[in-house]
Amino acid sequence: MTDLSTDKLLGTWDLLSWTRVAGDGTVTYPYGEKAKGRLIYDPSGQMCGFLMDPDYAHIEGVPPRPMVLSYVGHYSLHGDVVHHDIELSSVPNLIGETVRRKASLDGDRMTLTTLTSKGRDDRESHYILKWKKV
Repeated sequence: MTDLSTDKLLGTWDLLSWTRVAGDGTVTYPYGEKAKGRLIYDPSGQMCGFLMDPDYAHIEGVPPRPMVLSYVGHYSLHGDVVHHDIELSSVPNLIGETVRRKASLDGDRMTLTTLTSKGRDDRESHYILKWKKV
């Protein structure tokens, strides 16, 4: 593993996988096993993230859940935790929030793990997002 520093976060990252791990160990895929995404950190402290279910275009009618999650804002690094201060978002209740992700780097790979919290289904879980530097 690589020591984390802001300069190592800089750049563009493509999503490799996004999983939800429940307290009982159950693993699910919020936007399917083929989820797509991009995360960008720039030197001025700006960031943007975009996640989507690539199959959303093939769903007829109203989708059962949001098919895209995106937000922009500022980021800062606090030890091994990245803070995303959200200014604009496809999910309105995220605007003005700070989300925290535990980060680890291994070469051109980065893993971001959310803090454990209760989901809409009232189950404790956390999310793991794996990225590859472009």
